[in-house]
Amino acid sequence: MLKMRKEEQIQEIPILKHHIVELKKHIDIIDAKIEEFSNTEIILQELRNEKKGTKLLAPIAAGIFVKANLEESANVIVNVGANTAVEKTIEDAKTLISAQLNEISKVRESFANQINTMKTSLEELQKMQN
Repeated sequence: MLKMRKEEQIQEIPILKHHIVELKKHIDIIDAKIEEFSNTEIILQELRNEKKGTKLLAPIAAGIFVKANLEESANVIVNVGANTAVEKTIEDAKTLISAQLNEISKVRESFANQINTMKTSLEELQKMQN
């Protein structure tokens, strides 16, 4: 019975290592999204101070832009999902971004806690192997 448990422990080590690597990848993706949200908050703040007619580069696809002139700086168009976009004030857009940033930060924290728990388990398993 003890021998079986030791074999299970040996098999669990690479599984834990794999899960840790995968969660770290997810955290990297989340970190990039957090940076994107933070940059969006800054841009929204700066946009408020721009005047009508300010020249902009407006994205139309990944890495593709068109030259544009700012018509209005008090409102922005926000994608709310399901191919639906609505007009919102900059403050409302910032509130939305802050809420998304808060939610994704919670997910990141959860993943980090899971990694710590798995690392502790991994260390215990590795000690038992020695």
